[in-house]
Amino acid sequence: MDEKRVLEILAKGKSETVEFKRSFDKETLETVSAFANTKRGVNCYRS
Repeated sequence: MDEKRVLEILAKGKSETVEFKRSFDKETLETVSAFANTKRGVNCYRS
């Protein structure tokens, strides 16, 4: 995924296939699993 695509995703915000998390915890792992199994979701992590 290139920078342009990442910026497009960020500009559109959270949706059925895009989720933003501030931390990496059990809830995040559950979300990653759910997105991996449905509609080719996108997970974005910030350090």
